[in-house]
Amino acid sequence: MSISKLFLATVRKLRSVLLLTVTISTLFYYTFQNEIDILNSYAENEYLPSINNDHLEHSAAQTSDLISNLRSVNKPQDGIDLVQQGVQQLPPPAPAKENDEDSSSKTSVDLADPLVLKEKNKYFPLWLKSPTTDPTVPLDLDDVELSMQELTNYKEKYPLMYEVSLSSFYQSTSKPSTKQKDTLHKVQAHLYDADDESRDPLGYSQDKEEIHNILLKSWDQQKLYLLSIDHDSTWPIDEVDIMDTLYLMEEHLLFQKIVTTVEATDFKIPPLEMEIIHVVDLSTRLLGGLISAYELSQEKILLTKAKELADFLLRAFDTPNRVELLQYSWKTPFKNRFAYMDASVADLVKMASEFTKLTQLTGSNKYFNTMLHILTMIIKSTEYLNIDSIFPDNIDASTCSLVTSEDVQKGDHQRDSRIMKSIDENLKFIHCHQLTYFPESSTTYKLDSKLLPLYDIISQLYALTQTDLLDVSDTTTSTNSSYLFHSSMEQMNKFFKFQPMHPEIGFDDDFMVMSNLNINPIFSPSTNDLAIQLRRDFTFHPESCTLGATLAYGSKLFPKGYDDDISNKYEMNLASQLTTTCFKLAMTQGAALAEMALDPCITNDCIFNKDDKMKDIRDGRYVGFENGFPKDTVVELMKTDTSKDTNKKIKRSILDSSKEILNEVIHVKPLEDDDLDENKPLFATDNSDDVASMDDTITKSFNFIKDENFMNILLSDEDIDEKMQTWKSDPERSLWINSVNNSTLLSPNLIKSIFFMYRTTGDEKWREMGRQLKVQMLATMEKTNMGAKGTWRIADLNKKNVALPSYWFSQTLKYYYLLFSDPSNYSLDEYIYTEGAHLLKRRVVEPPTMRDMEQL
Repeated sequence: MSISKLFLATVRKLRSVLLLTVTISTLFYYTFQNEIDILNSYAENEYLPSINNDHLEHSAAQTSDLISNLRSVNKPQDGIDLVQQGVQQLPPPAPAKENDEDSSSKTSVDLADPLVLKEKNKYFPLWLKSPTTDPTVPLDLDDVELSMQELTNYKEKYPLMYEVSLSSFYQSTSKPSTKQKDTLHKVQAHLYDADDESRDPLGYSQDKEEIHNILLKSWDQQKLYLLSIDHDSTWPIDEVDIMDTLYLMEEHLLFQKIVTTVEATDFKIPPLEMEIIHVVDLSTRLLGGLISAYELSQEKILLTKAKELADFLLRAFDTPNRVELLQYSWKTPFKNRFAYMDASVADLVKMASEFTKLTQLTGSNKYFNTMLHILTMIIKSTEYLNIDSIFPDNIDASTCSLVTSEDVQKGDHQRDSRIMKSIDENLKFIHCHQLTYFPESSTTYKLDSKLLPLYDIISQLYALTQTDLLDVSDTTTSTNSSYLFHSSMEQMNKFFKFQPMHPEIGFDDDFMVMSNLNINPIFSPSTNDLAIQLRRDFTFHPESCTLGATLAYGSKLFPKGYDDDISNKYEMNLASQLTTTCFKLAMTQGAALAEMALDPCITNDCIFNKDDKMKDIRDGRYVGFENGFPKDTVVELMKTDTSKDTNKKIKRSILDSSKEILNEVIHVKPLEDDDLDENKPLFATDNSDDVASMDDTITKSFNFIKDENFMNILLSDEDIDEKMQTWKSDPERSLWINSVNNSTLLSPNLIKSIFFMYRTTGDEKWREMGRQLKVQMLATMEKTNMGAKGTWRIADLNKKNVALPSYWFSQTLKYYYLLFSDPSNYSLDEYIYTEGAHLLKRRVVEPPTMRDMEQL
């Protein structure tokens, strides 16, 4: 054999051996590195939980100071210098003695030291109630601030573990009719034929032109404020918010000026002067404005900038439960945090339509997946609500259930993978059990922006994707978008609606409004009964006027079965009733809407009588909120959970309730019209055997408390002028209105519902109602904001020198303009209108691919 052949043969043998060696070495390296990462992630060393050098990000001098501080707590064994060792580790703490508390409470690590806290926070997230309780704010952060490179090149800590394609949801679980497979659900009423020459028989084009002129007048006032904004220190939020309004009113020159501003703006990270990012505001106004302006104009730079902004906003979702920090401190070095405990369910999903549309436009599923995760948690949460499908003012967005010190001593925190060691607002170590749903943290319910947008958004998503994104979110529940919508509207009608006392002229039996609601749940573990006391405060909130739009749109969109008749007449009647009432209330206040404390109807005809009112006040019948629930029935209750069946059975939350039975017998008065035994205590003593033997379901009943009618407000004879029969503090206010607060003239709440009522019914009475509201609104402005030489300014009540809110442009004027426009323009069948009134195109989604089907 020649030398060359021998050489080639040797090379061939070595090549296979070398390849195998490299493969094994690489596999060993990454396996070892993965183990290191896991150890770092689950490290229980409370002094310095890291193994690799590169986990410490501060300078050598800062490292030396940190090690010096730690030595004062624990001296290195055998005199070995930790810095010389080349690894960042400390000897393990001494074994805990019997009956010792959790080791975290025994350590003397000073988490108030920013350097120590920063290192700990890499592994142990902060668990805070709200931004106002953030303990990191007063710390001296000079030595630990993040570098510009860290701010720019963000690395996600808690990525979603799986990705679902949006197209895979295309009618995958619904049963649409054949007609619906290739077309969109029709929402807008057929108003008139395309070749109809009498499109404007009542002259609404003049109203449309007047609204256009009001826009230009408003812009002339606002441009001085906009020019004063330094775009080096903030993003052009207000300008972008009104872009689509300028476009649809054909103000293309103004539109292009803002496009130029957007093109020159970096949306990858905010200007350094923007300390706190309000995620909801930026999502609904800035992101929604960019996407809507792109949808209308097809200016590609707008989509590019929208993607940049959305990529930045995704940082706020990088939390242990992937729920966003609504107030995001993007520059803090302590960025490992749970979502704040105090949150509203609507705020968590207000950006869902924008994120879903961005996935449709870019093909990147990360935006859609982020919102799908939260929507899934919301659907799971419906199994744990006191009132079916209705969320209270506040929920716990952290989904963190505190593990007791007793359970930690037993070692429970080491046996449950969902328990995460964390740092609370007192800078103490705690252990948190991660729930898969949002616990209720309030017993107050208001039909305002904390709740109502949730039901708008599930309708928007259904229209936008032409499928029910909630239908496959959890196989353990049959709750879906249609059920959640119809059920919530039913509960609002049942528990929130009331007819107030009113003056006879201009009012009728359809005068109905929505109240705020307070509840007092009383649970008896011995009988498995949950008795929920209800107390309305009979306060009208202007934001409840948007319910007309919610009902009109959703009742047209969601079927109550799988037939072609998707209209719900009862919900449409309620929408008409509420919108008409809001209109009547606004007209009594000069087209303004305000929070009003009213009296519920206590007579057959509901006609207000001054003499009866004066007598009730003199007799002291207005006792006020503090007596709403008699004190002998107000008890601290264990948490209980409800299922979809609103009438009888609800599920028990084993995690929250099994260990929280009260330790004493509490006697309460029986509720009116209730079957509870007056002599039987509602609470038994704590007994683990009794708890274990409890049924998995409990019976639920609802009861309005006695004499709730006069508990909405505290009044006495000192509040009235008996001779004049007027209020002393406000003689011009009608006596049938107990109080008026926060009046606003520029709000879009009412005109939004009028617009949707017209577009979904085609009834011209809504246009006429909008015209009357517009005339009264302008008359009030002219009267209250008159200046020299007969000129007057566009301004809200008592806010002459304040910049106009951007919603005046982006929502109020837009709804007025479209109400008076050709109804075929920007039809509800072609666009959805987001929470910020931005227009996003609906489209038929392509059927899923084979790969998508495999993912499902």
